[in-house]
Amino acid sequence: METQSADTGAQIIRRLLNLMGRIHHALVRSGANHGLSPAQAVTLWSLEEPQAMKDIANLFGCDPSNVTGLVDRLESQDLVRRTSAAADRRVKLIELTEEGAKIRRAVEDGMEKGLCPSTELSLEDQQQLLGLLQKIQHD
Repeated sequence: METQSADTGAQIIRRLLNLMGRIHHALVRSGANHGLSPAQAVTLWSLEEPQAMKDIANLFGCDPSNVTGLVDRLESQDLVRRTSAAADRRVKLIELTEEGAKIRRAVEDGMEKGLCPSTELSLEDQQQLLGLLQKIQHD
């Protein structure tokens, strides 16, 4: 029984990793259609709400100083702006500008058209999948 459980767990991980790769590829492709580098597309996509530089760095698994240039380029394109956190003015938050929000929506729409795992699922199945993903998500 333990082997069966481990095998099922391994299958779930393999399928999730495969799906993550497909979603990342769709994100990068959609971002490129809007003139964004892969890192810029991922960054914009992650900014559903303002994020601290350290949180963006965690997304890429790097030091916050390594995302400064990335944010500088997005800022020069008027896609993001830096603000200070109300609780600690030393913390710089990155938020979308109006243009950045428009491009983010377009990138997301392109992802959904290019790859949306839920299009093969009924609404009931989609809701069940969302519930399961929320149940296992730990952030």
